[in-house]
Amino acid sequence: MELLAGGQFPAIWVPSAEQPDLRELVLHRHKLVEMRTHIKNQLQHVALNEGLQKKRQLWTERGRQWLEELPLPECTDRRRVDLLQ
Repeated sequence: MELLAGGQFPAIWVPSAEQPDLRELVLHRHKLVEMRTHIKNQLQHVALNEGLQKKRQLWTERGRQWLEELPLPECTDRRRVDLLQ
């Protein structure tokens, strides 16, 4: 009460009207990056299961073509198709 009476009470921060929107946008981008990482990890796993370790080469145009042409069992092929979409 002394702070209030003396005019020294700290101000309360109130976000501007656009700050919640910006926060949501940053959170949305973060979720998209997580999804992309998850998909890349799964595709890397498909390649490793076939005995091939391509690392960064998978994310080039040639690597994507290699992934698309890789002969796989039916279930793994369906998974690959879904992940590449």
